[in-house]
Amino acid sequence: MLATQERALDSTKIDWRNKSHTSASTIKEGVYPATATREDVEKAVRGTFGGRFEHFGDGRFKYIAYTD
Repeated sequence: MLATQERALDSTKIDWRNKSHTSASTIKEGVYPATATREDVEKAVRGTFGGRFEHFGDGRFKYIAYTD
């Protein structure tokens, strides 16, 4: 089986990768530009039923989005 290479994240915008978490949530790990606020990032990645940051700072974030 060939490994697939993940695309590079673009730190000039709010950009992320989705990862499996549970049947009712998704992990969104990504980057954001210095001009973006925590609220800007959450607005972009929030799940249908909200979510929470596990990490936010230094241009990187990990967010658990509640989807169900």
